[in-house]
Amino acid sequence: MFQHPVHSGNYRISLLARQMMIHIHLSSGLAEKAILREMIHRRLGFALSRFGEKVREVAVELFEEEALNGSADIRCKLIAHLEPHGVLSIEQSDTEPEMAIEFASIRLGRAIQRELERQRQSRSVTFP
Repeated sequence: MFQHPVHSGNYRISLLARQMMIHIHLSSGLAEKAILREMIHRRLGFALSRFGEKVREVAVELFEEEALNGSADIRCKLIAHLEPHGVLSIEQSDTEPEMAIEFASIRLGRAIQRELERQRQSRSVTFP
């Protein structure tokens, strides 16, 4: 799944008396920036805390990739595992790792909201 050299870290965020596991994988060029781990923890906690027990775990992959113009972009990939079932994946690229994390977290929160709404609607459909 992860093709780049990574440094891993696992974190738990307490969401309404429940633990959500966060698995963080940073490419070797980003691993020395400890503040990125703190930012990921904080941004995901903020973006996902409203979902409580519905989010079981999130995998985060942050790595550098060469853009078409020769510059280095940062790609943030988030994979959320939902309760009781469901997996959502979001990818975001930016020139700054902080912005890639920020936008990916916002997009993941919106995607989870849409998925939970879809699940609610499919459960409320009644057949004659």
